[in-house]
Amino acid sequence: MHHRHKRRIAHSVILLIVILMLAFFVYSIVNYRVMRNQLTSGVEKWQYTSVFISSFILESFPSIIGPGTPFTAAMLVKLDFKYTLIILLISTTLSALLSYFLGFKYSEEVLKFVSPKTRKDYERLFKKYGKATMIITAVTALPYIPSLAGVFKMKFKYFLFVVTSIRILNYFFISTVIYYAVNYNWLGFLAKFS
Repeated sequence: MHHRHKRRIAHSVILLIVILMLAFFVYSIVNYRVMRNQLTSGVEKWQYTSVFISSFILESFPSIIGPGTPFTAAMLVKLDFKYTLIILLISTTLSALLSYFLGFKYSEEVLKFVSPKTRKDYERLFKKYGKATMIITAVTALPYIPSLAGVFKMKFKYFLFVVTSIRILNYFFISTVIYYAVNYNWLGFLAKFS
């Protein structure tokens, strides 16, 4: 009886997390500009703490605003590049690992909140590309949902070393481009030619 009670609590917590993920995703679509402005003002006020928390949340939940947004805001308010990048990488890695374990442990609960079409799309991707699916989603515009690596039982070592490393390299590259675009006015330079 005690085991059943713990399981119900765990299921309730997972259900709450998934509902929050869906609500956040819908909110981010509907209120893209508002969220971007809130992130920027949050980074301005809370600085590195805000970068850590917002990057963690944005990596966990499917959203059209990715973890690069708080990094961009940090560069706009002139936070230290190296320190901000380290915080971004640690935060997103921890978030991806937590999402992986939630997907691995509570596969059925997580899949209940994924639309049948999305589920079939990812099942097809996993069947066609196997382990490379998460690498593809880690570096392309396809939604990167680390919990699905757990749901589809990707080996943890592969997820940790290959997928997470590629995601880190991707963030390093994007963050470096953002840093130079903000600090050396690449955007203003490119605007002259458009």
